Amino acid sequence: MAAGRTASPEPLLTATHRRGKMAPRASSDKMLMFSNEFLVTRNLLNWLAQQHGIEVLTLEVALPVVDDETTFLAPLRRLLDAHPGVRFATFAHVASTPGIVQPAKALTRLLHERGVTVAIDGAHAPGQIDLDVADVGADFYFGNCHKWLQAPRGCAFLWTSPHYQAQVVPTVISYEFDGADYLGRFLYVGTRDYCPMVALRHALEFREAAGDAAIKAYNHRLAWWAGTHLARVWGTDL
Repeated sequence: MAAGRTASPEPLLTATHRRGKMAPRASSDKMLMFSNEFLVTRNLLNWLAQQHGIEVLTLEVALPVVDDETTFLAPLRRLLDAHPGVRFATFAHVASTPGIVQPAKALTRLLHERGVTVAIDGAHAPGQIDLDVADVGADFYFGNCHKWLQAPRGCAFLWTSPHYQAQVVPTVISYEFDGADYLGRFLYVGTRDYCPMVALRHALEFREAAGDAAIKAYNHRLAWWAGTHLARVWGTDL
């Protein structure tokens, strides 16, 4: 993590809901999500819309993907031109339905140029792709460590830019809250099981010993083998 920018150890669903609570509340504002966003996020934004009268816009991700400009950036520009009131946007770094690596850095840059706060769902990114969270540049970035980093379930993080750290608090206000900085507020939040977070160190040591690049290459070969096999069985192509 870059200096001055901190990640809290947060289970992903908790981080998702905290991110949603940072969304706009004025009825004139609009929120944006992508059509391939995870169901939890869609439900959260739709609930916020019902509670506060905020309009939720959806950017349709057309398949198959052509290139970053054609599939993502050009449609996003058109949507923002048509709806200047967008104040908050969220999308997946690696979408899972279907599996697509989306141009998170370029999308974030475009949204920031339009004054939009950006929260990225990075659930499938850590361990599956090379990731520099600070370089992506989002206001919020959260990711799971149990999917591709070999950590136990319940191990995740929420990364928050300095601009928003004072506004972000744990779901449970507990012993270490008063007078604590951003990271300190999240260090102890009641009777949570901290073993998954502690085990992350060992998961990272395992990846270093096995070779991070070798693990990613193996997973890539396995995915292509499975995809090619299914395409042949189903009479389609990748």
